[in-house]
Amino acid sequence: DSQYPGGGGTAVLDESRTQNWLVENIVTYKVPIRNKKHQLTLTGVQSVDHNGSKSIGYSVENLPVDKDWNFISQGEFTGKPRRQFNENNLVSFMARAQYSLLDRYLLNVAVRRDGSSRFGKENKWGTFPSAAFAWRVNQENFLKDVSWIDNLKLRLSWGQTGNRDIGRYAAFSRLTITNVIQNSVNYKGVYPSGLANRDLKWETTTGLNFGVDFGLFNNRLSGSVELYKNKTNDLLMDRAMPEISGYGSIASN
Repeated sequence: DSQYPGGGGTAVLDESRTQNWLVENIVTYKVPIRNKKHQLTLTGVQSVDHNGSKSIGYSVENLPVDKDWNFISQGEFTGKPRRQFNENNLVSFMARAQYSLLDRYLLNVAVRRDGSSRFGKENKWGTFPSAAFAWRVNQENFLKDVSWIDNLKLRLSWGQTGNRDIGRYAAFSRLTITNVIQNSVNYKGVYPSGLANRDLKWETTTGLNFGVDFGLFNNRLSGSVELYKNKTNDLLMDRAMPEISGYGSIASN
């Protein structure tokens, strides 16, 4: 404590708050069709995902009373107050139609649209369609009498997915606080630390997949075989820039 050389009370006061919430609405409608050979189900999804945090705090030393932080306002500041604020939002919509013929031929078509606050005003939204077809081969007449095949299904699908895995404010210009000394006086200042990229947009991965599901010998032997190809366009990354520009990198596709 303060009775010893180099001693003295110190204190840190911090306050922080984190708020995350997710609201999802899902509507499923099974279309009434008299002919039972046909089945059609429609699904709509809407969601909002919010993540935010903020904090503020400071630290002092040389408190007049060592063991009581209520005297924190009487201490000497050891640095600038700390304040942080982060927020990002994701809004999503999805529509899907599932069709079945004879419970043997299956078709699934969907489209998803997502909007993220991490991108600039012109590129917040991305659209990602998909389609899948499946054929339950074991229900065909030429295989119904094969007792050792319990399940044999062929699948073919194509679709796109989006990625927004960049910093919350990577697409925008950013400033950083610094200290500037002039005539032995310390001033607060700011300097540009992040370069905006208004063209930054969603990273898109397009996938093509072929699969076989099987179950044999009363399903004692079962499994899946997959063959797929994925290609990513507009990959999100930090691209190096010439140091003469004043910036080390910029978020790019």
